[in-house]
Amino acid sequence: MRHNSTNSFRFFSCVVILLSLSSCEWNDKPADPRANDIVKRLARLKQVPMKFDASQFSERKKQLLKSLIEAGQLVHEAYLHQVSPEGVAIRDSLLVLDDDMSRNMLRLLDRNGGMYDKIDGFKNFFGKSVKPPGAGFYPPDLTKEELEGYLALHPHETETILSALASIFRTIRFGTSEAHGKACISELNYFWQHDAIRFDLNTKKWSAVFDKFGRAVSDLAKELLMLEATGDYAGVEKFFKKWSNTPKEVEESLKRLEHLPVDIEPVYSVKWE
Repeated sequence: MRHNSTNSFRFFSCVVILLSLSSCEWNDKPADPRANDIVKRLARLKQVPMKFDASQFSERKKQLLKSLIEAGQLVHEAYLHQVSPEGVAIRDSLLVLDDDMSRNMLRLLDRNGGMYDKIDGFKNFFGKSVKPPGAGFYPPDLTKEELEGYLALHPHETETILSALASIFRTIRFGTSEAHGKACISELNYFWQHDAIRFDLNTKKWSAVFDKFGRAVSDLAKELLMLEATGDYAGVEKFFKKWSNTPKEVEESLKRLEHLPVDIEPVYSVKWE
């Protein structure tokens, strides 16, 4: 495979973009479309202070807490390297720049674990490259056919989270292109077609049909468990092809929520003394 050459090309491309960024005077060019785009993306997030008062802790407990925070930072760093190695290189280069554009870009990079916006279907907010299907877990030149061939020999498990209607809508606001979102939109469609939930055309609201919901959950679980038990990979593909589309009623409902933040952006602080 062309793993090393592809990664080298990507890294070189990132460096070229960064050089062009460092040579721009962002404050003198407020109309830069990238700057406006970054501000719009950040506007969909709400910063929420996550304060913790450790001033009453003993010195031993404070040291333990500091060690846990450091461990969490190391885990997050490992996550960034796994999800987007190029994003780490961009992040490190932006850290030496001191302007609003760079700081805003850093927030998005940290929030998304790279330069692909999770809320916007993993669109690149930094450049024009497309997110590799396997992120940093698989060689970037691994084809879909190669992966499917492997999965056909080693059937994978199908996971679905059965949750409340509100939880389903919260999840699909992040998008339905990745596994979790696809599973939730499939749940919603399945329950809707089996009359376990309803959409009122007059009020534009969704509601659960409690006397039918339990049966729909059981039927869905049975169908998924049979696919898993038989290792029916083709059946899994057929299932998601049938149920993972996004109806216009759902799109309209999500549009009415656009004024609300999609997620929170924690701002952590610890009071030590």
